[in-house]
Amino acid sequence: MFIIMLIPLFCIFADEFHGLDWPTRFKIIKGTCEGLKYLHEGLKPPIYHLDLKPGNILLDKNMVPKLADFGLSKLFTEEKTRVTQTPIGTV
Repeated sequence: MFIIMLIPLFCIFADEFHGLDWPTRFKIIKGTCEGLKYLHEGLKPPIYHLDLKPGNILLDKNMVPKLADFGLSKLFTEEKTRVTQTPIGTV
């Protein structure tokens, strides 16, 4: 089940985010990795985003990242492989 959060979110391409300090950048990267780890390892079956890019990482007012745009996402069962030979996502 997905829950939509009603909070103001900002794209990291917005002008006000171009001068981020390194601790803030690290916080964004770490939060993004934790979100992906949860999708891959914390859910049964796992969800794979398949289109992760800066435009699909939204930030709340505290600079906490939220993954967005799950249009290409896939659920994988344990029997299915995680390897694909067909490119998927944004080129």
